[in-house]
Amino acid sequence: MKTKNRRTIIGIDGTNVAFRYLAIQNPSYPPIVSMLNDISKICTNLKPDELFIAWEGLKSRDARRKIFPDYKANRDVDNKYSFSIKEIKKQVEVFDQYIAKALPMRQLRIDYLEADDSLALLSRHYYSASENNVVILVSTDKDYYQLVNERVFVFDPKKRILHTPKGLFEEFGIKNPKNHAWIKAICGDPADNIPGVKGIGFKTFGKLLGDLMISDDVWTVDQIQERMNTWKKPVNMNEIEIFFQIIQLHKTLTLEGLSQFNSILTEDFDYEFNDIEFGVIMEQIHKDFIRYNNSMIKRIAIAMNEFVIRKQIERNSRENYDIIT
Repeated sequence: MKTKNRRTIIGIDGTNVAFRYLAIQNPSYPPIVSMLNDISKICTNLKPDELFIAWEGLKSRDARRKIFPDYKANRDVDNKYSFSIKEIKKQVEVFDQYIAKALPMRQLRIDYLEADDSLALLSRHYYSASENNVVILVSTDKDYYQLVNERVFVFDPKKRILHTPKGLFEEFGIKNPKNHAWIKAICGDPADNIPGVKGIGFKTFGKLLGDLMISDDVWTVDQIQERMNTWKKPVNMNEIEIFFQIIQLHKTLTLEGLSQFNSILTEDFDYEFNDIEFGVIMEQIHKDFIRYNNSMIKRIAIAMNEFVIRKQIERNSRENYDIIT
């Protein structure tokens, strides 16, 4: 139930959600159809006032690879699933170029920023803009936990869990969500090709940093160094700092990037959703879509049009207020 004056901003990590479905072998539905169905459920359940989907920007990994060349170097081919990441990227481009443009959502694609960086920027913008704004970021990526606070949450579409500061503390024992970035820096993350410190998993992490975990303070490098000195083997603190720097979601932008971001927020957005046109697009992309047309297109259309109606009401109210004043 939405409280009076509260505005919900949804930011979907398009790359994360797409990869989750496109990586499934022998899916029951075409992957893009499943992805759209997931987005429609998010719209129905979370009832956004603003809806964004974020993609990787041009040269998005360059900045991180300058300080750690092996960052995501394992993403060309993932042997675990025996599929080509390049093929998945082609499917993501299809969604981006054809389908997303038929949906009533803004697309975030900012040069030199990855999708999670763009959503971090989005969350900070709306958090600062008004105390009535609540931001929900949709992704299974735990990097987003560092952004969680009393009005910024992370929704895991796979587990159907809304991560809050209290929930993260109960699950991980870390009081201040901003400190979550240290987990990957120390324990590593194979998905991003970050090795971390060999031999330290989350259980050992908890033993080494237990006193810090229950603190409200943001941890300092000196505090981490002091705890790492108690580890039984030599630790390269410079590497840990590099990993931590990589995991930090961007807080600053180039002037060009800021211009792109502001343009997306202020563009004259057309809040219309034509389910017939959308169905035609889907049939062109997926020859089997007609089999799912009756149930899937209806569900997606209802969810999208509910969002459109809310936006139209908001726009009319704003226009009427402008006339009165």
